Amino acid sequence: MESPEEPGASMDENYFVNYTFKDRSHSGRVAQGIMKLCLEEELFADVTISVEGREFQLHRLVLSAQSCFFRSMFTSNLKEAHNRVIVLQDVSESVFQLLVDYIYHGTVKLRAEELQEIYEVSDMYQLTSLFEECSRFLARTVQVGNCLQVMWLADRHSDPELYTAAKHCAKTHLAQLQNTEEFLHLPHHLLTDIISDGVPCSQNPTEAIEAWINFNKEEREAFAESLRTSLKEIGENVHIYLIGKESSRTHSLAVSLHCAEDDSISVSGQNSLCHQITAACKHGGDLYVVGGSIPRRMWKCNNATVDWEWCAPLPRDRLQHTLVSVPGKDAIYSLGGKTLHSLSSLPDQC
Repeated sequence: MESPEEPGASMDENYFVNYTFKDRSHSGRVAQGIMKLCLEEELFADVTISVEGREFQLHRLVLSAQSCFFRSMFTSNLKEAHNRVIVLQDVSESVFQLLVDYIYHGTVKLRAEELQEIYEVSDMYQLTSLFEECSRFLARTVQVGNCLQVMWLADRHSDPELYTAAKHCAKTHLAQLQNTEEFLHLPHHLLTDIISDGVPCSQNPTEAIEAWINFNKEEREAFAESLRTSLKEIGENVHIYLIGKESSRTHSLAVSLHCAEDDSISVSGQNSLCHQITAACKHGGDLYVVGGSIPRRMWKCNNATVDWEWCAPLPRDRLQHTLVSVPGKDAIYSLGGKTLHSLSSLPDQC
């Protein structure tokens, strides 16, 4: 005779034999809890950072989690790893407060007057995301008045995209810069890089070279020959050729500047010998081009002076799109296309 089943027993009990509960919000809740404890009345603060006489009550764990600089400081054999009070010399009190805001809250108000210092300090303290955002902000705000200083800054911090933006502004406004203090004190290697990158003839690059040499002729005369050899001027005349029929849905533009073949700019929807420029349009009488080695970069060819100027970039990289001019709104719209991320997921094509 079969024994009766125990009361309450069922086949569903097998479901609980190896059941593991995973709280998907656990890590976020723990992080929020830790930050809440840290932020409330400076609870559990275990290190004091002194900057220009002001003391910040902070937490080694939080600083180390956000910055490799502080992680190395607190886990090394340096005296700072054991000191209760640490004095920082290479940052101002106001900028360090902004860094603390970023480390603890993930937000920071970038002000133009402090931007370059934040850029430098965020690199020194290895706050990578903040450094990259400062770089993008500086690239969008490069102008004649600060381009040489920004170029110098980007060179010191090995920031190629910001460096390129600042250099382009410098070479297209060289005539305005050649008598400024920043230009006359420019290091030789930066001047060489500017003049060898194709300077419009209208910017009188030869005069700029002479002004730089004459400012300290005794020491700089030795560079005269190498600078003149490095000089590469772009011709004044720009010829635009339409390839294909105007009635076709898409067409290519080829822009040839009177310079060496390797330096010519091709405005085309297809691959070229130089760069792949994905979109172009005419707006306000000038030619606007987006793309090239950096897909979101934009240039403008000034119809009056026939000079190329670097414009503010697109908010994000985009390929195979179209530029549309809307004169009534004094705006240019980018339509369609794909992001680099979407293209990278496609199989290779011939």
